[in-house]
Amino acid sequence: SVLSGVMTTATSIKVVTTGGATLSSADISRLCGEPWGGYQHFTSLTTLDLSDANVSNQSDLKNFANLTSMKKITFPSTTTSIADQTFLDSSKSRIEEVIIPDNPSINLSLGSQAFQTTSLKRITIGARNTINVGNLCFVGDTNLTTVDFRFGSNSIVIGNQAFDRTTSLANIILPEGVTEIGTSAFLNSGVQSIRLPNSLKYIRTKAFSGCSQLRSITIPENVLQIETAVFENNYNLSDVYVLGSSTKCAEGAFTDNETYDYHLDAYTDGQTGVNISSYTKEDGNMQTRTVLHVRSSAYDNYVNDYLKVIGTTSFSTS
Repeated sequence: SVLSGVMTTATSIKVVTTGGATLSSADISRLCGEPWGGYQHFTSLTTLDLSDANVSNQSDLKNFANLTSMKKITFPSTTTSIADQTFLDSSKSRIEEVIIPDNPSINLSLGSQAFQTTSLKRITIGARNTINVGNLCFVGDTNLTTVDFRFGSNSIVIGNQAFDRTTSLANIILPEGVTEIGTSAFLNSGVQSIRLPNSLKYIRTKAFSGCSQLRSITIPENVLQIETAVFENNYNLSDVYVLGSSTKCAEGAFTDNETYDYHLDAYTDGQTGVNISSYTKEDGNMQTRTVLHVRSSAYDNYVNDYLKVIGTTSFSTS
């Protein structure tokens, strides 16, 4: 066995395979023990580095979640998929940090609920040719604070509800290569700031719905479509910067409490003395007024005729 002679009291193990050798299913079984902590040989192991190891069967990678003492794992650089629900069972490993190394020549798929565990705090996702972050991949990970997408991937798709209810995830940078943010991807997350890449084309329904701490967001020039309720109930969203001139925005992408539910405290003819501070928010949850910023050259594409005349002499005949 590749693993013969390894001390079972080890707290940290690095596995290296050379000369065409691979970790067989039997090797991985001996290292990992059985599901739910049964027959574990490495009960003190907290750190496992497999970056320089090859496995015979990638479906065996799911078994590393059986290591109940493990806090940090580095997957093989040759990993192409991490199975659905790998770390879902809380009676298995209480993993805190995951590293998936760079390997830009191959693809990577992270399965549905693959990392659904409240113990996870940090994940590094190395550059790949393509990356698919599966639906519900990190759903409910309330202690996840850091998601580090390494730069260099050609295409990244973030699936539906991938980061739903990641309430401690305050800041995230999405690298170039991200083309789509799926439905409810960051629903009710703790995101306060997010960097969207120029490669982004689609922001699906409710992608940032319920992100009540989101302060501002810049929509890159190449975004083609913002779907319904993407920015629903963003109570602290003060500024939206749209860099493109032809980005399509579905009705209700910004909900009424952000765009419509305001009233004037006193009578005005709509021509004089009217500015943003004249309006009072009708939704008591709103902590600010949401302001849309567009390029002057795109003004006519985004602002309707009625809004253009508020505060002007043309208002009375509009």
